[in-house]
Amino acid sequence: MANTLQVLLLEDADTLGRAGDIVSVSEGYARNFLFPNGKAALATKQVQEKRNAKDASIKKQAEEELKKHQGVADRLENTEITISAKVRDGEDLFGSIPAKTILERLHADFALSVPLKNIKGPFPLKKLGTYTVVVQLGQGVEFHIAVLVAPNA
Repeated sequence: MANTLQVLLLEDADTLGRAGDIVSVSEGYARNFLFPNGKAALATKQVQEKRNAKDASIKKQAEEELKKHQGVADRLENTEITISAKVRDGEDLFGSIPAKTILERLHADFALSVPLKNIKGPFPLKKLGTYTVVVQLGQGVEFHIAVLVAPNA
């Protein structure tokens, strides 16, 4: 039976796993292909401990980011933003209000920066009224704001 080695993948490998994974491979495959091509390194105890420390650091950072997102979502949930617009006939706006306008208001009023694609709602807004807009912060955290489109005074 062939000897196996534990190796740390340095690059994604279709059949083995993703970069950073520790996998078992045959000794010949490791020595003749993975090591010479820089695709893997021998998974010594030091390498494994270093990888575990890096994983713990990444996990801690993700948890802190999640806490931060949840704090922002809790603070801004059900906030109302009023946007003034020119009215054409009755409730129809002269033009429309795109998601970018909401993004700009969030940045100006709350110093919140998110990608435009994370602003979800019935855009563009073309009538007077109140609309519910969902803002996605990441890691599954989102909050709802009410956007009141009012006529210019």
